[in-house]
Amino acid sequence: MGLRSYFCTGVVLFALVVAACSSPGEPFAYKDVKVSFGPSSTPVQPVIGQATTIRFTVRNTWNQPLTGVAWELRQTSAPAATLVSGTTDLIAFGSSAQEFVIASPTAGTHTYTVVVDPANLIAEQDEANNTSSVLTTLVADQDIAFGAAPAPAVVYPAMGVGMGSPNAADAPTLTFNITNTVNAAQLAPAASISVPFAITLNGAAVAFTATPTSPAAVPMNGTTAVSVALPATGSAGTFVYTITLSPVDGDDNNIGNNTTTVTVVIPASS
Repeated sequence: MGLRSYFCTGVVLFALVVAACSSPGEPFAYKDVKVSFGPSSTPVQPVIGQATTIRFTVRNTWNQPLTGVAWELRQTSAPAATLVSGTTDLIAFGSSAQEFVIASPTAGTHTYTVVVDPANLIAEQDEANNTSSVLTTLVADQDIAFGAAPAPAVVYPAMGVGMGSPNAADAPTLTFNITNTVNAAQLAPAASISVPFAITLNGAAVAFTATPTSPAAVPMNGTTAVSVALPATGSAGTFVYTITLSPVDGDDNNIGNNTTTVTVVIPASS
């Protein structure tokens, strides 16, 4: 390989390095500041009053240093406010990690965003990427969920040992338990919580009579058994009952376990 070939290879490698340092698909001198990480929350689901750290990273995609780059951490949920602001110096292609501690978060759903160069003092190639994605944190002291045992079930009058299959003409009964598990780190536990619930059949609302009625009171670290009288399906087929618990966000620190389903198959010969 001649000297010219080595030189050409070096030029290509240098170009690849430059491309890797700048914004993807953009030239070496692409001047831009943005949030490259976050915001994130530690812990992810804090309890009421538990100190929470919000972290994010500001990045400079330019091949020149930038000084005094302004940033703001904003709470966008009510009451909306700028929680903290500051400036940072960024080397070429550099980044700066920031964090802010919320000493005692209150119950409820809170949302946060980060804005860099909020006054648009830097002439950037892209002014549309100065705001981060939204961070949502759910602050509560307890977890409202379905009890695992006994599992939610639909029972027909004719069901049982040696008693045959579900019958389309019979009105079934749906049973399930609602649990209220209090977080050990809580500061102000409630004696009980009122939990509304809804039921659908194959995706459509269904009439029902529940004992206790919705919303049901669930004691702290306790369980409430619910019995629901459902109308007869009137036909054979596969029927999926979906139960959804709807506590207020600030009362439930895990909304991922608030829905469950029970499937019943009624044979055509019933």
